[in-house]
Amino acid sequence: MVDRMVDMSVKIGAVTLKNPVMPASGCFSTDLAQVMDLNRLGALVAKTVSREFRAGNPPPRAAEVEGGMINSIGLPTKGIDYFLQHQVPDYKRFTPPLVGSISATTIEDFEAMRRLTCLKSIFPARRAIPRAATSPSTRSTPIMS
Repeated sequence: MVDRMVDMSVKIGAVTLKNPVMPASGCFSTDLAQVMDLNRLGALVAKTVSREFRAGNPPPRAAEVEGGMINSIGLPTKGIDYFLQHQVPDYKRFTPPLVGSISATTIEDFEAMRRLTCLKSIFPARRAIPRAATSPSTRSTPIMS
């Protein structure tokens, strides 16, 4: 009998993932490598980062509701410099590509962060697809991510 593996690879723009499985932004940290093999994922997705430190919303940040929960985290982050110096090197231990999520309150700030991550070869420009979005859990608008 011949074992056959199904090809689960997908192509998103210029990036090919070995499978379509990737966590939502901020849902998996590299700490989960202690309990599962992160190299099995199609991509790793970093928590959203802004240019400067953001404390996020004050507690309470989550509440139980019938059928689940609701949260209003407010996108807390230690800033892009911390992300590039500490978090990106930690992600480099793993083989799946790293997908970034950046947040800014102006288009100029968003572009500056995009350029910085491209210069550092974290998210190459030809592979990045920016999208505009708003987050109901932040007080400043607009939010670019």
